[in-house]
Amino acid sequence: MLLPPQRGGRAGQRDRSRQELIDKLLEYKRYKEAAATLAEMEAIRHLMVRRGNLQKELSHIGEESGEGTEIQAITLFQADEDL
Repeated sequence: MLLPPQRGGRAGQRDRSRQELIDKLLEYKRYKEAAATLAEMEAIRHLMVRRGNLQKELSHIGEESGEGTEIQAITLFQADEDL
C-alpha cells in the first residue's frame, strides 16, 4: 500500500487485495462491537437477583418457623427476604 502504483496488470490484483483487507478489517470491527455488546449484557445480567433453589429455601423457612406452624401463602419475594 505504501509503494507507488506499478504499471501493468498488477493494479487490479492490488485493488482486490486492498478490498479483501478492508473487508477483513470491517469484519474485525463488527466482531469487536459484538463482543463489547455481549460484555455489557453480561454485566447487566450479573446485577440481576438469582432465583435459587426454591425447595431448599422453603424448607429453611419451615425449620425457622418451628414445628406445628404452617406456611399458608408465601411468595418468592417473601422467601427471599427471610434469608
